[in-house]
Amino acid sequence: GDVNNCLINTKVKISSAEAEQSEVKPQKNDTSSAGTGKAQYSVEAIIVDKQTNATVVQSNQIAFQYQAERTIQQSIDMRISSPTLWSPSNPYLYELVVKIKKNGAIIDEYSKSIAFINLTINKDDNQYSFFLNGTPFVMKGIEYYENCNISSYEQMKKQLEQDIVLIKSLGANLIRVKNFAPNPYLIELCNKYGLFIIIDIPANCIPSSILETDEISVRLRNIADRIISSFNSNVSLIAWGISSGIIENSPEFKAYSKLIINLIRANSDKFIYKEIDLSAKNVSTDGVDFIGIKENRENPNLSEVKFQILNKLTEIKGKPIFISYGMLVIPDNNNGYSDPLSIEHQAYYIQSINTIIKELNLAGGVIWSFNDYELNSPIMILNHPEQYLCTSGIVDMNRSQRKSFFTLQAHFNSEKEPLLNAGSYKESSPISYIVIGIAVSLIILFLINRFRRFREYFFRSMFRPYNFYADIRDQRIISTVQSFLLAIVIAFTLGIFFSSLFYFYKSNETAQYFYKILIPGGFCQEMFYKLVWMPEMMMITVSIISFILILIIAAILRGFSIFVSNRIFFKDTFIITVWSGTPFIILLPLSIILYRILFIFPDILWLSIAIFVILAFWITYRILRAVAVVFDVIESRIYLGGTAFIGLITLIIITIYQLNFSAFAYTKYFLHNLLN
Repeated sequence: GDVNNCLINTKVKISSAEAEQSEVKPQKNDTSSAGTGKAQYSVEAIIVDKQTNATVVQSNQIAFQYQAERTIQQSIDMRISSPTLWSPSNPYLYELVVKIKKNGAIIDEYSKSIAFINLTINKDDNQYSFFLNGTPFVMKGIEYYENCNISSYEQMKKQLEQDIVLIKSLGANLIRVKNFAPNPYLIELCNKYGLFIIIDIPANCIPSSILETDEISVRLRNIADRIISSFNSNVSLIAWGISSGIIENSPEFKAYSKLIINLIRANSDKFIYKEIDLSAKNVSTDGVDFIGIKENRENPNLSEVKFQILNKLTEIKGKPIFISYGMLVIPDNNNGYSDPLSIEHQAYYIQSINTIIKELNLAGGVIWSFNDYELNSPIMILNHPEQYLCTSGIVDMNRSQRKSFFTLQAHFNSEKEPLLNAGSYKESSPISYIVIGIAVSLIILFLINRFRRFREYFFRSMFRPYNFYADIRDQRIISTVQSFLLAIVIAFTLGIFFSSLFYFYKSNETAQYFYKILIPGGFCQEMFYKLVWMPEMMMITVSIISFILILIIAAILRGFSIFVSNRIFFKDTFIITVWSGTPFIILLPLSIILYRILFIFPDILWLSIAIFVILAFWITYRILRAVAVVFDVIESRIYLGGTAFIGLITLIIITIYQLNFSAFAYTKYFLHNLLN
């Protein structure tokens, strides 16, 4: 409370293992051990002004009892009057030097940079804000990721220092370290150059059911304990982040929060914060000192973003709030800010969010991120050859500065903003869907008009399926070639339908998360993400997979035919499968125009999926009914057996996903958090 009178409490742990090996004779003028016959040990502390190298205060020598192979703890108190306070604009450092003496001679010495700050949270204009050394403080933060890729430690230190110098030139006053423990040298540089640092415990986007497991909770607790003991005494460190993007108010999250918050409070005097999604509901502020709101750029309407933040301010009272924001870019994209993945759009986005921060008088913002960095899983939302490169930085991997660097620099320093080119970006619509869709439509129309038997079979299979299946059972002549062409039509209908959906949501982060649940493997994800950006190749791939599935279903039916007396050939089961699937052709007119309709009515996605699911169930029923007729088996047995078989296959797939990838937990997280 009184910055003119500071108490320094130093706790020193002394291990006798080192002292035991030190044989130092007493100095000539030392009489401390005279007549005792035993060595005398003492410890003292000194505070040195690093700017002037002058001793500010020195403690008395405190004697302690030596014991072999023991660790003892000594506490040393010193007082300083009117110290110079540390701030980002004036990073004034002192040095604490601790000396251990044996018979008056120094046998060990330890030094550490220290400083004095007065950072508080006060109410200002009906809003809670930070005050640094008595004046308002606004966070001008940036996330930092170490990715030096340098084997030499000295070269790595050089790169870290160059980054810190560049961040200071940007006008930032804070860096955020997320997903990993920072390099100790990075903390030293923050102390030296005047950058606050906040460190997150890596509890990011974890489903609640996984968060409560002993493996994860104990691991996070151990990580928290280690980073606190390693970094807590640094002046630049001001806060610990306990979580990011975890579902609020779940019992598992409450238990985790209580555990970690109690651990931090018991071992640290730093602030505690957490990061929530902008769409998070029922936000709890218990135990935390301030809140970060993550703006995920899913909503391009920035006025709507401002409205949502205002709602959060109404919901979260009594806590300072900062905005966490950022976006991915395609590095070589200079199409102007009308292109949502361009370099200019990143700069425009930074302008807009910082304007909102100033208008709402928030505690500040933290941008994601300073530099590009490598990931452990591929990214879909960028059409970029380096799928494992996160290109969210205002500088690239080589520290080349993007337009967003200068835009952010102008905002941080209240300078004139650089001009941005709007460009003339327009989302392209693949014409291949229309061309191939019309071609497939012409094929089916040609078959219906040219071949009377095909026309009869087509309408009979749709409206009088029992009679049609009876013809198959009675070995009536049904052209295999025509069935093969119908299979191609069905396959391409599904190819156009799914390719349209995949391509429309190619830049959607929610879709990417959903695909990660369905396709957990890295290589498969890579191939799928590449195909998403190649609509024609995706269309052909889905068509081929659909045709193969037709053959697989026909093969399975042929396998089950060994249990019946009728002579069933693969040709028969192939015809059953293909002609049972004719309702899928209903999707063809929709598939041709689906991509364009989604631009006008995005919610038609759910109607399209509903139609597909209904058709899939209908076709499954048609196949089972056809099997009952052709195999000459009681329908109830076929329905029961077929349902049991499908259920078994589904159960096996779900079990594999659950055991290997915790599919239930991530699916629940997806439904409760991301879709909301």
